[in-house]
Amino acid sequence: MKKKFFTLTVLFFTFSSFAQEVPYQLYQKDLRATDTKDTLFNNKMLNLFFANEVGTAFAGSNDLSLQKFYASIDASDKSLSIGFNYDSRPNDKLKRLKYIHSGNFKLKSSDKFATVFDFSKDNPFQKDNIGFSYKFSIIGRGILNFTSTGKVDRKAAIISNRKKLYKEYNTVVDNAQELYVEMVEKEITFIKANKLYKHQWNHWYSAEIYLPFGKRTFLTTPNITTAYKEHRFWEASLGFSANTMWEFSKGYAIFLKGLFTLKNNNNILVDNLSSNVFQTEQTGFNNTTVITNTENVYITDYDPFVTSSILLEPAFFIKTGIGSFGFSPSVEFNFGTYKGTNLKIGVPISLYDGEGKPKVNFELQWKKVETLSSNIELIGLSTSFLFGDLIN
Repeated sequence: MKKKFFTLTVLFFTFSSFAQEVPYQLYQKDLRATDTKDTLFNNKMLNLFFANEVGTAFAGSNDLSLQKFYASIDASDKSLSIGFNYDSRPNDKLKRLKYIHSGNFKLKSSDKFATVFDFSKDNPFQKDNIGFSYKFSIIGRGILNFTSTGKVDRKAAIISNRKKLYKEYNTVVDNAQELYVEMVEKEITFIKANKLYKHQWNHWYSAEIYLPFGKRTFLTTPNITTAYKEHRFWEASLGFSANTMWEFSKGYAIFLKGLFTLKNNNNILVDNLSSNVFQTEQTGFNNTTVITNTENVYITDYDPFVTSSILLEPAFFIKTGIGSFGFSPSVEFNFGTYKGTNLKIGVPISLYDGEGKPKVNFELQWKKVETLSSNIELIGLSTSFLFGDLIN
């Protein structure tokens, strides 16, 4: 009996010794694994640093986010999006961020209300107002430049702080991996707070497809004396984008974006036409006029076509404690039946949440838009709001 008890005791302490580790030694181990003459950071620390920065580029459903679930309102196309993100690091924040799967259900609204079910109709589910968007993004390898200045020896300051972290996390514990992540996060916070890097650069590439569940209805007539016709339009699109960013410790950032889009289009959308109210009347009792039906009809011919476009957009941002503001011009070239060239000059403003991620985004814009028949100049405000905390 004593022999069995001794054996179990040895096994218990053997397995316990394997489970317990020292957090700072995990950092050192990963640092030695990637060591070169000029190595200052281990790859896992850099992985988290770059992922955090790429994850702050969110400004609506069109940009990157690492938030698992979110809801956003985009005033530019009067839509509500409810979406999700799944990235390549489901259970380990220290792995390199390689890709992100993003999906969202987009609900188009009219009269400030997004209708999903209308129980006054034979088919209550209003699929014509709903679509699904899927985007796959590949994240490149980033570069962190920590070249020292004449005033500050950045490398010495980073090493000095790390020695303090080594002392703080020099304890054998069961949850060493969890504390390792905490240690890395503290180092990143110290580096950013003390501006111990010159700039960081990263890049990513995305492919996105939008598929409506139903089709939009356009009623058209060439003139008010001709009966109108119904046209069903499937508003699908496919896009490919390339993005790069430079974020500087002094508090400003530069983004460059190129986007190629292929989409179904028509002359009503391009010309941004307004509809007219057509009423159907009948003569009722005592010759009274009774309106039996009301429809919104476009007085135009209907011309569907496919449009391809190339958008080029640089952006410059200055970061503050509560948000960022910047300058963002863009040019869009369209090809096919619609060959317009559109210009935009914007002043984007983004307000941060408690974690320093964009929460409310809006942009003051001047636009010059070419339609099929004229040029239009517009001044307005584009807005999007992120409500991730409400559904996480």
